[in-house]
Amino acid sequence: MSRNHRQFSRYISAALALALAIAMPATYTFTQPSLAQDLGEAPGKVLQQLNLSNEQLQQIKTIRERNSSEIRSGRQRLRQLQQEIQNLMSGTAPSEQVRAKFNELQSLRQEVSKLQFEQMLAMREILTPQQRTQLAEIVKQRRGNRRNRQKNLMLDSIPQS
Repeated sequence: MSRNHRQFSRYISAALALALAIAMPATYTFTQPSLAQDLGEAPGKVLQQLNLSNEQLQQIKTIRERNSSEIRSGRQRLRQLQQEIQNLMSGTAPSEQVRAKFNELQSLRQEVSKLQFEQMLAMREILTPQQRTQLAEIVKQRRGNRRNRQKNLMLDSIPQS
């Protein structure tokens, strides 16, 4: 595959992703949920299922508090950038301006993902091997449920003939 063909394929993929983002309901986002987000949605339920000790609970709380404001502000900025890209795509902005905004989004997404990953690793160190296995099963189940909900939302948005 030639270099130009690969670049064109990447450009088309990015353009399709952006076009889909504009067409999709506001409930969809560019960011993929992480383990840290899964814990953040209902940490009490997850932590109860793991039967953590008081010491483990305190350590996890400390870890979550350490980077929570940075992660939260990063997510907020991601949402802002997504909206800006949607506005640029639906307007008359030059491709280079849209591409620059998309690159900014990608860079920030990577930063936020790294923070979430590091937070997840720190929490993982606190868990016993059994708790790690249990957590992996919980997350797998939640992600499967999320995919089913998203699939149903997408199917519901398709007009019936």
